Order: sequence, then C-alpha cells, then structure tokens
Amino acid sequence: MDVLIKLSDTPGNLEFPVEIKHMHGEITEKEFYMKLEDLVAELSNAISNKTKAIVETPILPKECVKHVWLDYSGAVQQVTIDVSKAQHTIHYNNKKLTDVGFPRLLFTYQISHEVCQLTHIVAVKGVGRMKPSTPLYHFPYSHVSLNGDVCMGTNTFPVTKEITALATYHSLFFNAPFGSDYGAKSTTGMPINKLFEQAENQPFNEEWLLPINQTFQEYFNYKK
Repeated sequence: MDVLIKLSDTPGNLEFPVEIKHMHGEITEKEFYMKLEDLVAELSNAISNKTKAIVETPILPKECVKHVWLDYSGAVQQVTIDVSKAQHTIHYNNKKLTDVGFPRLLFTYQISHEVCQLTHIVAVKGVGRMKPSTPLYHFPYSHVSLNGDVCMGTNTFPVTKEITALATYHSLFFNAPFGSDYGAKSTTGMPINKLFEQAENQPFNEEWLLPINQTFQEYFNYKK
C-alpha cells in the first residue's frame, strides 16, 4: 500500500487542508483529510517510535559498578569494576615485594571488538556502596597518571568474548612488573620505591590517599 499526502496552496477545506489517500496501484482504498498540525504530530511520533531502540546490557561481571555503550553499532563498551582493598605480591624493578597493601580500586576497561584495554584506575576509601557522591582518590603507585590513565607497557589482555571475564582481569595488572612510570601519588610525599617499602606486608593506609577532588559521578561523566 502507498500513502499519498497532498498539500495545496489553494485547499478546498481551509480547516483540513491535507489530503491523504491509501492506494493500491491506481486504486484508492481510502481517502480523508487532516489538519496540518495533526499530520506533523503523526509524522513526529512515527519517526520517534522508529528511532527508539532497546539497548540491553550484556551479562555483567561481578562487582561491576558502571557499564556504558560508547558505540553500540561498533561494539565499543566501557566497564568499571570495583576491586576490594587487598594485599598483593608484586615485582618492582626486578625485586619481589610481598603482600603490598593496595586500597580499594576502580578498574575501567574499554572493549572494542573483543580487544580489551585497561584505561583508568582510581581509588576509593572505605567499603560502602558506591554512590554518585562517593569521593575518588589517585592510585597511589606507579603506572597510573594523575588523570587515572594506565600504562601497562607491552602487557596485554586476552581476547575478551564475554565481559564477565573482566571480574578477574585486575590480577593481570598486579602480576605485570611495576616500574617508576608516573611515580607515587600520596599524601606522604614519598618516592615510589619508599612507598612500596612502607606498604609491604601490611594493609594499605587509607590516610595516604591523595584526593582527586571529584566524585564518582563527576569523574565518570561521559557527556562532558
């Protein structure tokens, strides 16, 4: 069926100037008239309903606190995982350091066509539920810039077919060797080697965390 919409500069009916015909070939099955404003409203609703597509999230990893489709058509998504405060054995400048304390951290990954990158790490105090108003802090050690950007050198993540795998990817970050890139960022003012020494064999002291001066909502504002 074709719909023929006819507007004339000299309509026969000034109140209903729009002529509508439903046609099959040359045969007119239905004919009626509309107000111009009603036609505009109908067309607007039709366009709006067509463009409203439901976008579902995939199955999310454990401790996921934020998921964003950066480009749904291009399969680009960003996922932020809440990683609990813990102690990890790491390697710094070819030296093994045992049970180094790390604060609670937010790891943000970007996945594009199954290729995963760790893009940002920031710190959080306490164990409470994440809220838009939760204040954020700098990652205290090396390999993360003041903006939270992560440098992992040549270390890469596996092909990521399902984002549920991100729940354990932080272990790959801790297992990668640490150097001195970006240095330490803490209230102590200690260089990175001294800060690692102080943090070894004990839980991380949250008083060392340096504020970013942004909340969770402000930092993860994808419309800015």
